[in-house]
Amino acid sequence: MNYDDYDQPNRRGYDDYDRPNRNRYDDDDYDRDDWRRRERPSHSGLGVISVIIAILSGLGFFVLIAISAAIEVENPGALDDDQSPTTMMLGGGVCFSGFGFVVSLILGIVGLLQPNRFKMFPIIGTVLSIVALLGMAGLMLIGIAAG
Repeated sequence: MNYDDYDQPNRRGYDDYDRPNRNRYDDDDYDRDDWRRRERPSHSGLGVISVIIAILSGLGFFVLIAISAAIEVENPGALDDDQSPTTMMLGGGVCFSGFGFVVSLILGIVGLLQPNRFKMFPIIGTVLSIVALLGMAGLMLIGIAAG
């Protein structure tokens, strides 16, 4: 190997030591091996948990709405009594789903604030939680308006 060719790139654009080819006359303080120590950012664990909780809470909420609709179709007026155990369990389940959406929203926001992390999962979890909470609030307003 000719020593004059040391900094000349090979066909891949790298020198013989697999470092990115830099001009040897650059005067910046670039450490030639610094690019190896940089780690690729990973996904936010809190964001992934936020998405999982939002999906599970959404499925639970959908199942509760489907159960209450099936009960109302089977026995009209069965859920009118506020003291019945079925109504209390369905209401508690809806409250639990709402709590899951709030937890998912908080985890999504915290995941968005983490440095050096991909933001895809926190954004998805936050958006799912906000949409679900707005949907729950809309259903509650419809229920209040219906009397």
